[in-house]
Amino acid sequence: MTYEEFKKELYRNISQLGILKYKEIIMFEKRKNLVDRRNVDLIKEINYCRYGMRSILIDEDLLCIVWSEHGKRRYKFWSVAELYKDYLRTGWNDLIPEIISKLENDSYDKNRERLILRPVNYVNHTEELLNCVFWGIGDSIALVLYDVIREDRAENYMVKVNREMMESWGVSEYSVLWDALLNTKKRMPPRLFHAEGLKRYWFQGEEGVFMPDDGEISIQVNGNNREERANGYRLTTSLRFGGAIALFYPGVKEQIGNLLGSDYYVGLLHTDEVMIYPVVNRATECLRKRIRKASLFVDDKYMLSSSIFRYSVARNELIEI
Repeated sequence: MTYEEFKKELYRNISQLGILKYKEIIMFEKRKNLVDRRNVDLIKEINYCRYGMRSILIDEDLLCIVWSEHGKRRYKFWSVAELYKDYLRTGWNDLIPEIISKLENDSYDKNRERLILRPVNYVNHTEELLNCVFWGIGDSIALVLYDVIREDRAENYMVKVNREMMESWGVSEYSVLWDALLNTKKRMPPRLFHAEGLKRYWFQGEEGVFMPDDGEISIQVNGNNREERANGYRLTTSLRFGGAIALFYPGVKEQIGNLLGSDYYVGLLHTDEVMIYPVVNRATECLRKRIRKASLFVDDKYMLSSSIFRYSVARNELIEI
């Protein structure tokens, strides 16, 4: 079956499902103008969820199912191209039940394990975060709540969770964000490296282990070594992508303080990693110079913060300085 034949058959099969009797089924086609102007706002919302921009451009074929619930419009959407790949792999017998299950999985218990947090620069993304759920860190960092739609797909298949969706679960914002943080830690455990030892972008997931509950420790930290202290350390996750989130996992800041035996400075320049330097003479100015230099090579998309933080062991607190 060709892609175009699949698209027509998909619409026909979905339309015949009794469970969708009171739901509207829409097939948005790539680069086609919207005939029904009522759907302009819907496409804007979908593009906002996917890309953070309220665009009316339809950049790929989308299957969308819309319904009303408690006076609010609800919807779910799928990439037709991705559904076609699934069809070629499994056929209709698995594809249709998967679509139905997504429509039924609206309770918090069914969504909880798919939730994660990702760090972004709040100042650079203020507009696209207006209706999103996040934890604010200082004046410039937001840990944004995402729903992992498909775990075996690319970044586009993680969508930001909007406030309407979260409120429909009937769970407090703090509980949702805390659950998401624990999920993220489970999916992407923290990893610590000597700055000089992290020359390559990819590494084995078991490298850099430093948390006692995360397996055999695979990094040795000598906080008294002058050269090691001067070079500093890099904190990330086993996947590295969005690795700055590791700093906010439970117990991570405290464990780094224990390893170093002192307070330490934190540079959160890039979304993928955190710069760590023990507190020594002139360390703050050194870190400022490194951040200024490194910021010249960081794309705005991955820029997290140009601020410097200090973690106080005695106060168990991360302080912006």
